[in-house]
Amino acid sequence: MKVSSLWNQKRHALILKDEVIRFVTSKKPDLRTITYKEELTVPVGYIENGVIRKEEELIEFITPYIEKWGLKKTKIQLCLPDSQLVIRRHFVPRSTSNTEVKAKLYFELGESLILPWDDPLLDIAFINKGEKEDEVLIFACQQTIIQQLQQFFEKLSVEINAIDVSPLMNYRLLHSMAPQTNGQEVIIAQVDKSSICFTIFEEEKPLFFRHLYQEGEEMLIQEVAAATEAKESSLVSFDLLSQELERIIHFYRYNVRAGKGQYERLLLCGDHPALPGIEAFLAEQFEFPVSRYQVDSHSDRFYDAYGLLLKKEVQV
Repeated sequence: MKVSSLWNQKRHALILKDEVIRFVTSKKPDLRTITYKEELTVPVGYIENGVIRKEEELIEFITPYIEKWGLKKTKIQLCLPDSQLVIRRHFVPRSTSNTEVKAKLYFELGESLILPWDDPLLDIAFINKGEKEDEVLIFACQQTIIQQLQQFFEKLSVEINAIDVSPLMNYRLLHSMAPQTNGQEVIIAQVDKSSICFTIFEEEKPLFFRHLYQEGEEMLIQEVAAATEAKESSLVSFDLLSQELERIIHFYRYNVRAGKGQYERLLLCGDHPALPGIEAFLAEQFEFPVSRYQVDSHSDRFYDAYGLLLKKEVQV
């Protein structure tokens, strides 16, 4: 094997969130080859809802670590902010390729396909191919956000060779630990300090995705956070999270799956300090198994970077 091929297998996974930046590097897309990882606490206001708000200050903050981690003139992998991701099922006239489907989707923007931005970037995966119509899964984000990330890291002399999304990262990590989940209907609840994401997978595809930020419905994050400080409020706050999850399960099972959804398990991940308590509470509320990642002692916090590191498809 060529030296260049060995070098191209290296992974430098970087996660940007409101409160933290996580970095994990490995010799190849395999958790067993991890050589270094670190977590930084980000000053308040530099990143909000996953979007960089104070670019100059963040550059000054992260520059010493870019040098420490040896990332200058190196290719890294990033995660798209959850707040900037839309996943949607859609029907299109029968097509022969992804390129043809994307062309049709861009043509339908503003008519049969409504998205929250005027400048979306689209990617797709086929769900079902029919005689006259194909059902596809649309992954959409705002082009401006991608450009902002590219320009930010260009100023740091760092190149991005892959941008992934957290639902796929989470499922990739789950599958690496439990290959038997392949094809099962799985719910992934990602509970972080400032947001919650729910994703429902069928046949390895994220057919339902919902993101709630700190200022979202019923202020779920603040309520869950309060549970770590006041024991008497824990049942109420955890119950709000359980109710939101139950609403999503009910909606998907009866409105999307016509009463046929049967979930195999619920995987809980995230960096929220109350995660163990949330796991125990949810396990009592649902009939299917509830579990967390068990990669190592840091897996609760580094779950996202681990899933990103496992991504095999990157630009050389």
